[in-house]
Amino acid sequence: MKLVEVLSVILIALIVAILSGVVLFGVLGIAPDIEPSMIAFAMLVMMAITVGSTLVFYVAFTRYAAERAVRVAMLALSEDERAVLQKLMEFGGEVRQEDLWRKLRDRYSKSKLSALVINLERKHVLTRQR
Repeated sequence: MKLVEVLSVILIALIVAILSGVVLFGVLGIAPDIEPSMIAFAMLVMMAITVGSTLVFYVAFTRYAAERAVRVAMLALSEDERAVLQKLMEFGGEVRQEDLWRKLRDRYSKSKLSALVINLERKHVLTRQR
């Protein structure tokens, strides 16, 4: 998750909380006999709850969306491509093609593995660095 995204979510949540507080305490006048310091405290609590809950939902949704995208992408891969991707994940997501081939040489020749890696790159599943 990028810092800009987090700050955007926090800013939106703060705006919503402040507008809610203004509507509740200012426009509607729900608490006319309450001191301004208590209203300020109530608004701070509302902002904290709004920001906290918004961040929790944002993180949960982002993770869910990422996991869902991986599952959908896996459906579009061949069995061999899935096997290569799974082995790549076992390496922590980054590995030299030669090392990957050493782990998979009982299943694929160097040329077959190279073709699979190229296909995965074309499908934007991985990126190769030279």
